Amino acid sequence: MFATEFIMRVLSQWVASMRVRRVIGVAVCVAGAVGLAASLTPVAEAVTDVDCTVTSLQAKAPRDTTVASAKVVPAEGNLPQFCQVEGSVATPGNQVGFRLALPADWNGKFYFQGIGGFGGTFTNMNRGVSRKYASATTDMGHKGAAFDGSFATKNQAQVIDFGNRGTHVTAVATQALTTAYYSRKPQFAYFNGCSNGGRQALMEAQRYPDDFDGLVAGAPANDFVGIGAQFIKDMRNPREKRYHLQRAAFPG
Repeated sequence: MFATEFIMRVLSQWVASMRVRRVIGVAVCVAGAVGLAASLTPVAEAVTDVDCTVTSLQAKAPRDTTVASAKVVPAEGNLPQFCQVEGSVATPGNQVGFRLALPADWNGKFYFQGIGGFGGTFTNMNRGVSRKYASATTDMGHKGAAFDGSFATKNQAQVIDFGNRGTHVTAVATQALTTAYYSRKPQFAYFNGCSNGGRQALMEAQRYPDDFDGLVAGAPANDFVGIGAQFIKDMRNPREKRYHLQRAAFPG
């Protein structure tokens, strides 16, 4: 078991026993960053009152939330069968996209996966889905490649959604859809993210502390001034010969 997975299991047990909220784990980014204690409270196979269709889910969706697609994804490998939902939440001047996976065999908990870089797409949620969590992620309010920051020069609403609002509104919407689908609220809600995802976790803890019971802020990229300065330095250095690697440094 990875050390960070063990830490999260201990944190999860602490949350369950002490009934405390807003636990934050700050960690480095590793493949096994989250165990999330899927087996702490065994849950029987979920019985849903809502079909995995756009019509059924839209009827239960919160205000300002639009369900764009819904489909049943068959079980494969270590992933259970789940209902995959995509949609968006309206914010002032923008739309923030989300993807939600609702396992047929639900463990009773909710998992939100943060996204690295500048967002702009949906990240992989298999870590949560494989453990039978209702799992969600967001594009943070714009479409683009992971390191394409051009959106920030064109639309202030997208800057705000990337900064903090987009994660919050999609966390609220996807948890509400989860509650509607299973006819009961998740026992616990967790957030896990690294780099920009770690920054998302810190913003959630500071601005929206009631969204999650526990957060993992892996290697949070929250010092944008420092990071920007380092990016500039890294881009300039290869142009200067004194920074070039010399063959003599690697004998043989």
